[in-house]
Amino acid sequence: MPILRAPARLYDWPALEAVAPDERWHPCVFERGDPEQREAMDALVARDRVTGVFDRHEAQLEELVRVRAPDRELSRAELSAELEALAAPGGRGRSGRWVYYPWSGRLVHVLEPARFRELRSDRNRYKITPAEQTALASLRVGIVGLSVGNAVANTLALEGAFGELRLADFDTLSLSNTNRVRCGVHELGLNKAILCARQIYEQDPYARLVLYTDGITRDNVSSFLDAGGALDVVVDECDDLMVKVLLREEARRRRVPVIMETSDRGLLDIERFDQEPARPLLHGLLEGHTSSSLASLSRERRLELIAKIVGVDTLSPRAAASLLEIGASVRGVAQLGSDVALGGASATIAVRSVALGHPAASGRAWIDVRASLASMREPGPREASAPIVAVRPGVSGPARGVLDALLERAGASSCVSWSIDGDRVLVLRLAELDPGDAIAPRTRWIAAGAALERVLVEARRSGLWLRERLRLDSEDDGLVATLERVDEPRARSGSPWPLVGSRGLNDDLVDALERTARAAGGHLRVILRGARHEAMARALAEAERLALLTPGLSARARDDYEGSGGGARLATALLRDPEARALVRAIDGGRTLVCASLRALSESDGVALLSVPDATRASLVAGGRARARLRMFLETCSIRARPMGAALHVLTVDPARELTPRERATVQELRERLDALLDGGFTDGVPVALLRLADDDRGAPR
Repeated sequence: MPILRAPARLYDWPALEAVAPDERWHPCVFERGDPEQREAMDALVARDRVTGVFDRHEAQLEELVRVRAPDRELSRAELSAELEALAAPGGRGRSGRWVYYPWSGRLVHVLEPARFRELRSDRNRYKITPAEQTALASLRVGIVGLSVGNAVANTLALEGAFGELRLADFDTLSLSNTNRVRCGVHELGLNKAILCARQIYEQDPYARLVLYTDGITRDNVSSFLDAGGALDVVVDECDDLMVKVLLREEARRRRVPVIMETSDRGLLDIERFDQEPARPLLHGLLEGHTSSSLASLSRERRLELIAKIVGVDTLSPRAAASLLEIGASVRGVAQLGSDVALGGASATIAVRSVALGHPAASGRAWIDVRASLASMREPGPREASAPIVAVRPGVSGPARGVLDALLERAGASSCVSWSIDGDRVLVLRLAELDPGDAIAPRTRWIAAGAALERVLVEARRSGLWLRERLRLDSEDDGLVATLERVDEPRARSGSPWPLVGSRGLNDDLVDALERTARAAGGHLRVILRGARHEAMARALAEAERLALLTPGLSARARDDYEGSGGGARLATALLRDPEARALVRAIDGGRTLVCASLRALSESDGVALLSVPDATRASLVAGGRARARLRMFLETCSIRARPMGAALHVLTVDPARELTPRERATVQELRERLDALLDGGFTDGVPVALLRLADDDRGAPR
């Protein structure tokens, strides 16, 4: 049956015996003082269904007597008198209950329900007061998803923090679940709801449980929330995004709060629909989706949405690395038993807090043990926390003067800096090199050439006359060039770009691009769609992966890579944490990065490589000017040029302190492949720019 409830007569073993062994989840409870139940129990024993008898009832009674008199040391006579007073009519042998567990064959003698719960909850006091314990005894809690949810359910049971528990999961226990689900290997293949019910009944045979072994569906969600009395709290620990949203839609309609624990950095979410019936689902992170609209999303898009919900920027480094490897070196989301145990504790506290009216507002919190261990200190008085001050960044004033406006239109670069000397001279210098930056010094000269060209083109477009003076041999403060404004009339000329007979990325445009590069002192090779283009895409995608994982290049590589689409934004977000990158790199992982990059490269219309004859400053600056001129020319032709600077750096500059021997071997193999595809063009000269080209008119990905 998909919905399992306790039988009307708990001692009815013949009815339970008709159920398949793997579907037995509820114990038989016998009261020896009842003749019918005593006869049923004797028949059970006679049929040889009992594998072991466990009778510690006398010890339980003794403990009950002692906890009722915590301030007294009872003599043996006093204890015996108290035990006699607790005995049932007919003697101690008929006191309590006998519980038969049909899945193990054990027969156990325990206290009757009221005494059992009194003794079992004694050590809760006064973390949970007796009044609170009584209030919790009427609480109805529903748990969906019983891997993490197993820990929540069992912790709630340990504390006696519910009156009825509804357990929903369609899945069966597998061996890979056993790193976080408490169980025995003999229970593999068992439905997770049945497994959880058995565990709870073995610690509390009087628990009230209802099982939904088909999980939660549109057909049974109303029953789950309403049948037998409305739920007071829902705990969502399922993996299915549609079910998560469906649960919240129905819970919000009924004003039932929802709690979710995500088992990474102790992430805990509370949505108080009981207090905020108009509250957006999942804190408004669903981007307007409903349980119905999610069905039309691709798996990749769902994964991006899930990542947004759990918070990419707040994932632990190891979770980020693991998430990136799904479908590559791992099959599913990583979860640890310690994280799940912590989640069971925090979710239980949240359920109890909501039920008892303790502070538990809607929102999100982290119970990050690892971070706490990293900030351990000697014990002492607590220090007052420093106030959190929000600072709004200042807003710059309007551009000053003609030269200010010119620099603003030309754009900025992190590798160079501009200054204005008086009101007539622009000064271009190399920016200071960050000691931890893997970008080679020669890259700064290329960037300087590109910045210089952009300013000169913008000046030409504006009708300004700038007298150019290069200072490539200067060692003074990284000086590159000065541009002096000359107040002489200068006629506006026509377009600075060659004429092209037709639109689109074709042979005519390639010829014009090559002429433009030569005029600036560079040499351009363009590979259009075809077999060589596809082979280049495979090599460049691998180079981009290496760049994304290399510490000194990763930030620049993310800027390049995020234009790849198809999960690239999620991948780069996961790689922002250095520890996550290091973990992926250590296993030579990140193959999902290659997939997104390869798809974007394969769907592009071409790849362009710009080179200069040598690595002198003059050549590098000329190469930078050619790069800027090409990109501006391409914009006028509606061709997108996506730079792959970090990948090019990996392929052309060996930062020994950055790449491992294994990675350098990979780079060498990639260089040889690219050189063959470009007929020797990759090593003939010094590459200064690598561009992925897409024809906007054709609608290719950008």
